[in-house]
Amino acid sequence: MDKIDHDWFNEYGRISCPKLTHLEYETIVDKLENASTRMLISLDEARTLLPNIDDSHIKIVYNFWNERRTTRVDFLNLISLSFVEQRKKLEFNTSDFEKSNILTMFFFYLAIFWSHFFGFSFLLYQIN
Repeated sequence: MDKIDHDWFNEYGRISCPKLTHLEYETIVDKLENASTRMLISLDEARTLLPNIDDSHIKIVYNFWNERRTTRVDFLNLISLSFVEQRKKLEFNTSDFEKSNILTMFFFYLAIFWSHFFGFSFLLYQIN
């Protein structure tokens, strides 16, 4: 259980279903996660998946799990969009870096040409 699960369980799950245990909660969530690899399963499918667990427990945990799962998908989409925007900014900054790098290389080769044309003494004079 992560912090969100733990908080929900202590604040809402225990109040709604006083007989709901941590183990039962984790069992329900684990079965829901494993059965929902590509698509979220329905409440009826969850009931058939968990025949030995009280129906009210399944319903309460399923509603929380379903809301959290769909909200998390929206949140991940938001993060993904933000990442794409940041990447575009980074690409712009990278192109600026490449432009400055080209200028640096130009002056480097100009200095080499200058020192070769006028001799290395000019370069040594500037360093000392």
